Amino acid sequence: MQIHTRPRDIVFTISAVLLVGLAIQYFRNRAAVNVHDPANRRIDAFAIQEGEYGVMVRVQFGGAAVAGAEVWADPRYNEEDEDTPDPPIRRDTADDRGLVSVPVRKNASGRVHLFARAGASLGGTTLDPEKVLTAPDIVIRPAVPREGRLLGADEQPLAGMRLITQGFSHASPDDENPAGEVEIPQPLSKDYTTTTDKDGQFRLPGVPKDAHCRFSFDIPGYGCGKIRLPATADADIRLAPAGGLMLRVEGDASAVRGMRCRVNAIPAIPFKPEAVSIDGSTKFRHSGSARTTLSNVVPGKYQIHLEGTAKHALLPTKAINGCVDEWGGVRCWGRRKREGGKA
Repeated sequence: MQIHTRPRDIVFTISAVLLVGLAIQYFRNRAAVNVHDPANRRIDAFAIQEGEYGVMVRVQFGGAAVAGAEVWADPRYNEEDEDTPDPPIRRDTADDRGLVSVPVRKNASGRVHLFARAGASLGGTTLDPEKVLTAPDIVIRPAVPREGRLLGADEQPLAGMRLITQGFSHASPDDENPAGEVEIPQPLSKDYTTTTDKDGQFRLPGVPKDAHCRFSFDIPGYGCGKIRLPATADADIRLAPAGGLMLRVEGDASAVRGMRCRVNAIPAIPFKPEAVSIDGSTKFRHSGSARTTLSNVVPGKYQIHLEGTAKHALLPTKAINGCVDEWGGVRCWGRRKREGGKA
């Protein structure tokens, strides 16, 4: 049997082999990503998961790449329904060039909060899915414990109280580190937790030098919330006795069962960057009871927003005011009458 091969078949075969060879050579010798040249691509070629892509971000310290840095990515996408669970926080390690591929959902809006640490240094930034070609570096800086003292009524020290560092911001942000507020990932909270001693003294870990820090507290009799401690502020923090806040619903209270209640603190004085501030804001799901009392609330004025969900429609959002005075106890409450079948 004789096999006859046409010349154009031979040409086609040779061309195919050459193309395959060129493709293999391209992927073997592909140029490294240059994070400082917007002309070069910053998006990784592989999909980390279905519907995602990777954005290359560099971790640096003083302009030098930090190999082996631990990097955490916390996606905060703008979901239409707030009941949708947040995507999981992810962890990775920077390669020998200080690069890490950050997972980003395709066509997402919102931010991906990044946190990195290496030894005693840490830092963070935010990644905008709509600006991946200009994604900033993660600049880490040395961290030192922030010392202070927690005092209660009559200047008595509050001993044995747990404080958790939530995040920090640099007192003098610059073009090199436009991160703004850096949040510590929840899985790492135990590494940045401290307890006051018998004299009320504390040492907050994980705060870069000359940075404002924010930490949370939950102290029986003095409330729960967050404290912002400026870099240059007096670290003696004084708490007033907590009180209660009552929300009363008139009509069929069962109509508000499961709805979101946001309790937002209204500052008594204008915000001052150099002064200590305490925020007693909180949120909860309404139980559907006619009267709901929030106990252990930091003294201050509050606005309560009652919001519907996808399962419990409520339009428009209802808002009422209430307050807790500095002597504690239930002092004021808000009322919301049933209107048009909606509570």
